[in-house]
Amino acid sequence: MDSDGNNVIRLTNDNDRESRPTWSPDGTRIAFSAFRFLVGNSEIYIMDAEGNNPTNLTQHEMKDLLPSWSPDGKSIVFSSRPNISERHIYVMTATGKRLERLTKGKDYNGRPAYSPDGTKIGFESTRDGDWNIYLMDTDGGGTVKLTKTPPGTENRFPNWLSGAFAVNPSGKLPLSWGVLKRTGNP
Repeated sequence: MDSDGNNVIRLTNDNDRESRPTWSPDGTRIAFSAFRFLVGNSEIYIMDAEGNNPTNLTQHEMKDLLPSWSPDGKSIVFSSRPNISERHIYVMTATGKRLERLTKGKDYNGRPAYSPDGTKIGFESTRDGDWNIYLMDTDGGGTVKLTKTPPGTENRFPNWLSGAFAVNPSGKLPLSWGVLKRTGNP
């Protein structure tokens, strides 16, 4: 649709569940998650901006969700769930090649988001017991915990906006915007 809400166009026309669309940096393609009922699985797809040429980029038994484009449009990072208690972050080329797992262990790691300069990936994780926001290099190294929550509080849904990192503290505020600064004691 137009930015004013007019001229709405439906881009997909099937009975499956498509979600989490995200524009490529050049605005020519859209990446999204699609749960295909006949297959019983969620995969990452891309299509052109008009909804044509949908292409399945991931084709395995894990549930692939929440794609995020790199700022140069060459890579897509996403989360994948092999079972109910684990979720990992993967990266692949925008053509679905060179799939690489970035997170280790048996934790829940999800909702990856590239930094505006493409050098870092923000994500949510339960690796320390509670939901917190982490930052890692694009190769999965250099992981840093950015938030520390009191028990029962959640810091989730990381996103970037003009260099500022957004955190949604579940149950407290709908959205809190700001620049997070790492100190010696997170």
